[in-house]
Amino acid sequence: MRRSEVIGSDWVIPQERYKTGLELVIPLSSAAQALLAAVPRIGKSIAVFTTDGKRPLAGFSKFKRAFDAPRC
Repeated sequence: MRRSEVIGSDWVIPQERYKTGLELVIPLSSAAQALLAAVPRIGKSIAVFTTDGKRPLAGFSKFKRAFDAPRC
């Protein structure tokens, strides 16, 4: 999700980034809007969800393994 794609209470995914080749408008619930408003901006990143301010969040399997790891 790019910050520029959040317009008012909608997430507008441009046709170039959506598999059907059509623009998609997703209405955001008030809970989603509140969550997005609370996400800090890291660096100059255009991505809403990033860990380094340069690239979008990725590597979910790595995070999942760490989450599932047994704890003492």
